[in-house]
Amino acid sequence: MSFETFAMKITTINYNNYSYNPLLSNKKSASAKRNIRTDYFTSQQALSFRGILPYDIFYRTEKDPLKIFKNFTKEEYLQLTAPQIDILRKEFQALTQKNFQLKTIGELHAYIAECIETALNFELGKDNYVILSIGRSLSSICKSLETKLGEENVVNIPMSDARRFFNPYATNYQKNYIFIFEKIKEDPGLETFLEYLKSKNLSREVIENSNKQYVLMDYCISGDSLKGAEQLFKSELVWGNKKRNIHSADIFRILELFDETTLSHPLVLNASNTSIAQTVENLLWCTEFKEYATVGSSYCLKDTINAANEILNSGELSRAKQLVWFNLIDTIMSNKGNFNVKLKNEVSQKHFSTPIKQQRVEIWNTPELQYKNDVRDDLNELCNLLLKSSLKDPKQKNKASIKELNNAYKFLTRCLFFSKDTEYQHNYYKKRAQIVQLLNRVNEHLNSIK
Repeated sequence: MSFETFAMKITTINYNNYSYNPLLSNKKSASAKRNIRTDYFTSQQALSFRGILPYDIFYRTEKDPLKIFKNFTKEEYLQLTAPQIDILRKEFQALTQKNFQLKTIGELHAYIAECIETALNFELGKDNYVILSIGRSLSSICKSLETKLGEENVVNIPMSDARRFFNPYATNYQKNYIFIFEKIKEDPGLETFLEYLKSKNLSREVIENSNKQYVLMDYCISGDSLKGAEQLFKSELVWGNKKRNIHSADIFRILELFDETTLSHPLVLNASNTSIAQTVENLLWCTEFKEYATVGSSYCLKDTINAANEILNSGELSRAKQLVWFNLIDTIMSNKGNFNVKLKNEVSQKHFSTPIKQQRVEIWNTPELQYKNDVRDDLNELCNLLLKSSLKDPKQKNKASIKELNNAYKFLTRCLFFSKDTEYQHNYYKKRAQIVQLLNRVNEHLNSIK
């Protein structure tokens, strides 16, 4: 055993809020002592976690295993040796002594990631989707998902307050659609945002030619933020939705799909009388998970690239946060977070039996929500084509198609307005194939115009 490894095992003592190891201090020279950073977390202000008091932390040397991590990826984790992993596990364990909630954070994130993976595999097929998490709230969950599914299949998009792209008070869908363009005028960073998406292999060309499904994901209270992000991405400004391969999902609804009594091993939480889904909802509501976010805030599109790199490239990144990220990856890699989750029986049964024959309901939606989403999808793509037509065919030479689009728009807006009327629901799904054919035909015509 090397001296460093032996010294690491010595219990540190707290001296005037400094972590102090007497054996290490006696062995090292004065200059070496100055190089050992023992002044981390000497005050509560230095911590990035609310409610965590200063704690005894192990010394740092040039052989610090955490220095291997740059982006905290699975590939970087695999570069660690077994002794290095053991050292970091013990240091994380020391961290949990002063913050009990961190004891199960890795398993809780692993459980959430497994539920999301299982639900999407069931609905969309394994390896057939890309998860697009919106904002900072689900950022740490994305770290667990990246470890399970690969970085290319999980992207955390910095976008704070995405509800700004949705106007719940618009009297009709066209006004809501135009509202996005008005907001973009106030936020002249669209080119920067599109550049960021391209760097993540999420350009419009990639989306339209991909065989994968893209799932926008957030946690929803009112749901306006997810609706805002969805309308922006599906608008002509970003991707459109010609292939109908862009979906949206509320993480709360996904967690509620699972039977928590069938887990292969229990997930012990502080609030033992609360369901796991309710615990996660409470933590997200209180913004607890934001404390471990890997991206910064972006309240305007021009800040997207900076926000994506802000935290990882920060010279002031706290060691506590790094240890939590290590624990999220380590829990997945060590199989401690394998719960063998199972969907509730009624979920899979409802998936195959819907009130309307032509309707396919995603398992995280109710038939009513699915109906509204489908109508909005068609309305959104119709508005995209009307905009495209005004730009490419300003004289409206193809008047017949424009008339058909206007008639379709009137029908769809009535369907949305009378969303609780079962007769409208049935009529919509009967006519939907014809509407999609119309939209595709007009789109092909507009693409042929040089």
